[in-house]
Amino acid sequence: MSEPGAYARALGPRFDALPAGWRALHSAPGRPVFSGNAAVTRGKHPLSGPVSDLFGFPLSSESVAVRLEIDRSGPCEYWVRTFGSRSYRSRIRLQGAPGEGRVAEKMGAIEAQMRLMQEGNGVELALESARMAGLPLPVWLTPVSRAREYQDEKGRFCFDVDIGLPGIGRLVHYQGWLSQVSEGGK
Repeated sequence: MSEPGAYARALGPRFDALPAGWRALHSAPGRPVFSGNAAVTRGKHPLSGPVSDLFGFPLSSESVAVRLEIDRSGPCEYWVRTFGSRSYRSRIRLQGAPGEGRVAEKMGAIEAQMRLMQEGNGVELALESARMAGLPLPVWLTPVSRAREYQDEKGRFCFDVDIGLPGIGRLVHYQGWLSQVSEGGK
């Protein structure tokens, strides 16, 4: 039996109270693959494009195919999100003690510490702090994020993520849905 995912460990017993469609993405063992569709909007500031490109964030599109591959074979989860032909990778791990509701997600040299808060049919991810190369980022460099994951009326996993930077504003906003297409094995 594989180890529970980072979100399951972070939420503890509260994980089981969330909708099945949401839990399925965060508990599928091994290397599951999900696909779906999203709408993407890039920010309008002249620096939002170049900064988004550094992370591999998707380009603006009213409708783009999305693929999510998760490697959950160890204590950390490795996610590869592909929007059309653009991919970006991150590592998600438990932050703090199990049941405290905290995870850390690392993209490149930036690691964001987030609190998972149950909200209706899903979870809000509140950004608490960020580090670059292990050092705390000052507030004026800390990313601004609003992220929500939930289950829609069709039972699908849905996401709504808005990421920005102070002084620049929005980098990217993407929202859509995913369904599992492969268990991926171990």
